[in-house]
Amino acid sequence: MAYTDEEILKAKKARQQEEKKQYDKEKMEKEKAESIFDGSVHIYERETAFSRREIEECGISIYMPEEFEELEDEIKKLIFPFAHPPKYVFASGETQFQITLNLTDNIVPDSGMPKFMKTAKALMERMGPQARILSCATVQKEERNIGIMEVATRAVDMNVYNVMFYLSIDQKLLTGSVICPAKCHERMVPIAKEIIDSIEIMREARDGNNNIS
Repeated sequence: MAYTDEEILKAKKARQQEEKKQYDKEKMEKEKAESIFDGSVHIYERETAFSRREIEECGISIYMPEEFEELEDEIKKLIFPFAHPPKYVFASGETQFQITLNLTDNIVPDSGMPKFMKTAKALMERMGPQARILSCATVQKEERNIGIMEVATRAVDMNVYNVMFYLSIDQKLLTGSVICPAKCHERMVPIAKEIIDSIEIMREARDGNNNIS
């Protein structure tokens, strides 16, 4: 059976696409094996250096890219046009994600975190199709509770993947998130979880009990 030039070219293109897909998968797995605790990781082949940064007003220190800068209020309003922006938003023009932090006045003791997460999940579910909860759990880090919720949402111009986290700091609720385009979630979720795992409590460090990772 003879094949036309068009069929041969089509088969060649399909083979090349499959080879590229396999190559991209192998590169992704290699990148996912890297750790921010080693000082740097590759994010879509771009090397990104990480280090610990103290956020004194929130009472924590946390790993983030060294190139991250705290965004001005005007920029935050552009990123969060339909909601009150978080107190802190860290980002750069070269990365695929942002980190937000906000120490609230809401009283949530550490022991009350599991109950709070049930409430937070119920409130998120009321948003309907705008937000799809992918996971919700309370984990323990060195006897401290951390609530983590992964949510897919729709922004103005793209689908967004949001890894949200909650801690009790001096009985007050600290909320934070690692936000990225949904198309990047496979690469970014492992980094987000390491960022959360890096959190240390500065205020309690003075009493000798600071590490939750």
